[in-house]
Amino acid sequence: MNGTLRTCRECRLCYRLLPTVNEACRWLVEDDTTDQQRPDRSHIVLHMMPGLIHVTDDATGKADDLPVIVAWIDPDHRDAWKAPAFMRYVLRQTVPVLLRLGNRESAGVLFPPAVTGRDHVVHQSRGYVDDILNDFFFEKGEALKAEIEADIERESQRP
Repeated sequence: MNGTLRTCRECRLCYRLLPTVNEACRWLVEDDTTDQQRPDRSHIVLHMMPGLIHVTDDATGKADDLPVIVAWIDPDHRDAWKAPAFMRYVLRQTVPVLLRLGNRESAGVLFPPAVTGRDHVVHQSRGYVDDILNDFFFEKGEALKAEIEADIERESQRP
């Protein structure tokens, strides 16, 4: 948890981009996002829950599921992920970053140097990705969304 208490205030971008909202935003709580703008300004919501992508090694044919950070990109700002501050964030990561543009569309996957062994981020793009969201989002999402909305309302009424 970072030393600075961050709040959603008027942001609410996660409500528009994510299928459900459940303590979804890494920007609120992670030390590693201190150089990132608030999601409604960066047009990116970094999801708290990790995702999975299915990868296959072309040389061996071995398939595996790989954990990823899920970055929900505002479809009205499809290139937001190319911002220098976000690319610096990706460079620091030890797992790939899946770029989501809605429930099914993807802008691809960013593989940081820690994954590839290269000295730069590798972008692999596909038009659509398998939807591997946890059932947790759909089962628990509505109740948690109501709790978050109540917290935001209480926060907005503080002097």
